[in-house]
Amino acid sequence: MSIERESPYVQEWLGRLQPCEPNTLYTTLVESDKIASVFHPCADDDKDSPSAVGRSGGPCFKSFTDPDFGLPVVAHHYRTVGGNIDQWTYKAPES
Repeated sequence: MSIERESPYVQEWLGRLQPCEPNTLYTTLVESDKIASVFHPCADDDKDSPSAVGRSGGPCFKSFTDPDFGLPVVAHHYRTVGGNIDQWTYKAPES
């Protein structure tokens, strides 16, 4: 399941998510060529991250847990260096 659009239900769900450190379970939610990026910090958190482009943008991932269901959630963050695009997409396991 991939969520890009925000609705009141999605906002409620996003508010429930708890940040966590990624583990191998989170790698199942990304493409195989992006697995290493799951373990790199986002440019928002570390300007010297391997995910940072121009020290301010680029694609990265953040890991969360849905405490109500114990599910892993990966947020894919894409931001251009100029900041004119700043997009988050959330992915959880499909049932």
